[in-house]
Amino acid sequence: MRMGATVEECELPSFYELLDRFSLFDSSASSGCDVQIGKNGSLFCKCEGCIRWSDFVEGRDPSDIEVKYEVFTREHVAGLACYLRTRAAEFELSVMDVLEVGAGSGRLSYHLNKYLSQLFTKNQGPVVRVVATDSGVRGLDGPSVKKEDAIDAISTRKTQIIISSWMPRSVDWTAHMRVQQSVLEYILIGETDNGICGCPWKTWGFSSPWDWSDSDDSDFDASVSIALQSQEDGSCLRESKESTNGHDRTRGSISSNSGSQIGRTRREKPLYEIDGWERLELHSLSRLQLCRTDERWSSSRHSHTVSFRRKQDAAACCGHTLSPGGWKIENSFSVEE
Repeated sequence: MRMGATVEECELPSFYELLDRFSLFDSSASSGCDVQIGKNGSLFCKCEGCIRWSDFVEGRDPSDIEVKYEVFTREHVAGLACYLRTRAAEFELSVMDVLEVGAGSGRLSYHLNKYLSQLFTKNQGPVVRVVATDSGVRGLDGPSVKKEDAIDAISTRKTQIIISSWMPRSVDWTAHMRVQQSVLEYILIGETDNGICGCPWKTWGFSSPWDWSDSDDSDFDASVSIALQSQEDGSCLRESKESTNGHDRTRGSISSNSGSQIGRTRREKPLYEIDGWERLELHSLSRLQLCRTDERWSSSRHSHTVSFRRKQDAAACCGHTLSPGGWKIENSFSVEE
């Protein structure tokens, strides 16, 4: 977002252009990185390339001054628009309402609506309407964002799908989503499991494999699972019922903060399962994501797009490649700006 520009005036960057511009997930380009350990144990690099990437996500780049958690790209958002249209058709809805909570500037919802409008013009079919809401506490709410607290918006708006991108750490809105009868699915974008989005247990059903206590999420120490993040498990572009690690053919490896499979055995069932929901990773979208915690010197990719569906619906849909409606991003939608 340029200085003084609005969300409506700014185009989304291309995922592939950003990979090239910042040499992300490119081992040959990042060989000059000098990774150091900070006083708090965090890793950092102050080479020219890493400083440029840091400036970009922190909003210090003149080409885009918005501070970024998720770096929304044309390919990812266009793919999500395709996915939402397919879900509306699967739900047999002529009109489907989507709610984004914690929307900040409204950048995601604005561009989703833009792509959805293009899709409807080309193919007719279901109408999908996305409404962005934000509490305004951080002063990020844009002109097209409804000023509403997340819990209030979830409780009062009759919507079929809810989206939350980078839910605040140690905050869980998903329990409120699951009790709304109109809600058929919710989609979480950001770090999963022991990452910095939501609550490890309440949101993701993750508990540390070394945690033998019945402690609450507020006591969870994410640092104990860092060693588990380096695993890789081959290429996978299918929707799966659990977050997995996989090598990304575009570059880099998708890190889902693995260890959750071990950790979940410490407690009987994740809360979302008890409530009758299932979790499905949307790998075809996750592989097109970039976020502020991605680093040039690391092949790990930290942000994901994860669907939570009522069990009956998930059971009917999860056995298909990409989606039962065939929402293949590369073929069904031409990214236009």
